[in-house]
Amino acid sequence: MLTYIVRRLGQTVVTALFVTVIVFSLARLTGDPTILIVPTEATEQDIQFFRQQLGLDRPLYEQYWSFLSNTLQGDMGVSFRYRVPALDLVLDRLPATLELAFVSMLLATLIALPIGVLAAVRRGSYIDTGTRWFATVGQSTPTFWLGLMLILVFSVDLRLFPTSGRGTWLHLVLPAITLGWYSSAAIARLTRSSMLEVMESDFVKFERLSGLPERVIVLRHALRNASIPIITYMALQFGVLLSGAVVTERVFAWPGIGQTVVAAISMRDYPVIQAAVMVTAILFLLLNLLVDLLYSWLDPRIRY
Repeated sequence: MLTYIVRRLGQTVVTALFVTVIVFSLARLTGDPTILIVPTEATEQDIQFFRQQLGLDRPLYEQYWSFLSNTLQGDMGVSFRYRVPALDLVLDRLPATLELAFVSMLLATLIALPIGVLAAVRRGSYIDTGTRWFATVGQSTPTFWLGLMLILVFSVDLRLFPTSGRGTWLHLVLPAITLGWYSSAAIARLTRSSMLEVMESDFVKFERLSGLPERVIVLRHALRNASIPIITYMALQFGVLLSGAVVTERVFAWPGIGQTVVAAISMRDYPVIQAAVMVTAILFLLLNLLVDLLYSWLDPRIRY
């Protein structure tokens, strides 16, 4: 187990280094930020002075090495726009994104698990058909379209929820439904298929022959055995929610990392872009590492 942990930690570090190369390169592809930041009346000499102050006049490999060495020390630079440490700015917005992702995941789980189990137990029934329709529609619905429709119906027409912002729990309902919609459909489909596989296994047939009540077989034994791939997928899906909250935060003006990234990209604010993507990527990598370790603990064959 120790060898497996060390190997996975090494892979995580290598992946994180690879992410720094991608983040640094893609941020530079957005263009030169000086054009957007300096006043319109600035001269060419002023622009060159500004680029020199930000270190943008140096070769790319020097800029990357400076970015990497500073990142390893917890320094991701100062925001071009706000003139504050980029990492502090991102960490200040992180709780809002975590809150939205956690509530979305909780909502998706509460919806997906019961209907997935029911669809497997009542295979071929109306519940099963409805669950499959729900899974198909849920996974094919664009997030931005769903968010706009929810705002139009429940905020504009019915006036039940705020249209945007963060404050009371009412502000959280529509963004959480929008972000968790795809996950609930995907988890419901996986729960159904995992439960069907377990329900047809030999040990379930043996328990039925032993006279155990169907409710005990389903909830105590079948669901427990089917839960390993479901838990793994849910953990990975939480990482996807963290990184995929950009569109939802934009639609609902939710003050999280997604909003910050969009604003930073429009201003070519390299330090904020790099800090936001690196924080999200590291969270995702740590979550993957935790899931792999948990999975290997539950099933030792995965270590080899």
